Amino acid sequence: SQGGVPARRLGLSPDGRRLAFTAGGPDGVIWLWVQRLDSLSAERIEGSQGAVYPFWSPDSLSLGFFSEDGKRRSKLMTIDASGGALKTLCELPGTNSTGGTWNRDGVILFGVFNTPVGEIQRVAAAGGLIHAPLKWNDLIGGAVHQQKRGGNRLGRGVLLDQVFPGLGGDG
Repeated sequence: SQGGVPARRLGLSPDGRRLAFTAGGPDGVIWLWVQRLDSLSAERIEGSQGAVYPFWSPDSLSLGFFSEDGKRRSKLMTIDASGGALKTLCELPGTNSTGGTWNRDGVILFGVFNTPVGEIQRVAAAGGLIHAPLKWNDLIGGAVHQQKRGGNRLGRGVLLDQVFPGLGGDG
C-alpha cells in the first residue's frame, strides 16, 4: 500500500497475452507492472508511481491508468504497451477515479469520486478536454432503448458495474 491505500486492480489485455497490475515495489510505492502470460517476471512501468485501476486499449497496444499524486488528485494517463513515454490525457474533476474503460471508438469512459452521483466522464484516448459527462439515467434509458434495436448508445458497449459497483449484475 501507499500511504495506507492498497494497490488496486489488474487488467488482462484483450488479446489475452499480458496482465497489467498495480503492486508495491521494494520502496513501498505502488507502481504499474506488466507481465506477459508466457513469462515468469513482470516489468515495472517507469514513471507510474501511484498507479491505480489499469485498463487496456481494445487492440491491446496501449494501457490506460490513473495516477494519484501526494495530494490524492488523479490524472488519467496512457502508455504504449511496448514502453515509451507516459502521456497525461487529463486531470480528473474529482479526487480520484473509480476505474475506466477504453472503447473501440477511441473514447475512454471513467468514474470519479466526489462528482455528482450517476455521472460517467469521457475523454478522447488522444487526450484533450473532458466531454460533458454521461448521466446514469440517460445511459441506462438509452441502452435499454437501443438494445431493442440491436445496439447501444455508446457504440460498442461498456461494463457499467466497474464504474457503478453492484448495479450491473445479479445482486
